[in-house]
Order: sequence, then C-alpha cells, then structure tokens
Amino acid sequence: MGGPCAVVSAHRLRQEFYGLQPDPELFRQRIIKEAVHEVGHTLNLTHCEDYRCVMASSHAVEWIDIKEGTLCAACRAVAAPATQVQSARIF
Repeated sequence: MGGPCAVVSAHRLRQEFYGLQPDPELFRQRIIKEAVHEVGHTLNLTHCEDYRCVMASSHAVEWIDIKEGTLCAACRAVAAPATQVQSARIF
C-alpha cells in the first residue's frame, strides 16, 4: 500500500462477463468505484469495515454495487494528510 500507482481491471465489472446484457451505466459506476478504491490504496488506505465505504473489500461484483463511490468519514480522516496541497512560495 502507499505506492505511486494503481491498476484497475475492468474484466469482471462488465455484465457480459456474467452472461448478462450490457449495462453501460452500471459498468461506469463500477469502474469509478474501483478506481477510487485503488487510488485510496496509494494514499495508504486499507480495506474498510464499513460496507458502504468505497474502501470496503469487494469479494464479488455485487459488493461493488452495494458500496458508495465515496470514502467514509474514518477513511477521509486517514487520507486527508496525503491530499493536502502544500503551498509553494514562487519568486
């Protein structure tokens, strides 16, 4: 955790993977949630126990659908120091 990059696979996020009809909006929601989740790991966030938090572990695609696309308050607090922009003095 805490590296400078993340990888997101879309392979199991498409409805077609499960033999279902394509659903572009559902795919968009899933890929965004997974991307935010992986970026969270670059900010030293671990898996969250709050199933609604985007940092919750997803053992099945249905778990991705249940969680929200945002960090819970506890994860926001952990990530906050890493997301602060330091002002630079320009001469």
